Amino acid sequence: MSGPWSMCKRALYARWMKCLGQWRSKAPVPVRPPPDCAKLVISERKGARLMAGIALLAAVTILYAGYNLFVKLAGGQVPSGATTTVLATMCIQVAALSTSIVFLAVLAVRGGHVFSLSPGSYFWAAVAGFCIGGAEIGYLYLFGGVGGMKSMDASVAIPTIVSGTIVIALLFSFLVLKEHVSWSQVLGSCLILIGIFFLFMHRSGSA
Repeated sequence: MSGPWSMCKRALYARWMKCLGQWRSKAPVPVRPPPDCAKLVISERKGARLMAGIALLAAVTILYAGYNLFVKLAGGQVPSGATTTVLATMCIQVAALSTSIVFLAVLAVRGGHVFSLSPGSYFWAAVAGFCIGGAEIGYLYLFGGVGGMKSMDASVAIPTIVSGTIVIALLFSFLVLKEHVSWSQVLGSCLILIGIFFLFMHRSGSA
């Protein structure tokens, strides 16, 4: 039968086959290549290290603040008849050594760590130990009010010592370590010195 319906079906079939041929002849759609997994892993590791560094920095800041404040509390408990606070200083150092020993034991149990360091590391660590030992002796003398001295307020002593440390570290980094120092850092140090000046002005005015 070659009626209109058959002709219509043939026309539709021909058009469908033509469309199918055109679809097959088309170039495949370009597929976006997968991301570089190595770069993603490196980026994630850098981000994790940055976050770990920030967390450690925050922890050290909190612990150092606790050190300053608890030294003040220890100095405030010195009896009036005491003439030296050296035993309290030794107590601080024994507690610090105990903390390091516990940390060393944890690392040794976990394994996979290299403990040997260069002679220079040991030398400068010893120099730092002499500095912190002397600082702790002076700290407790300041807060304990022994030797005929008046006990200094924590609101004056701690900001002065911590802020002064920042300025000295900046000068040492520039003059000795030859590190780059920006003008913003210099301006910040000047503001710190001005702040220390006002701290002592307030203390002398309220004395």
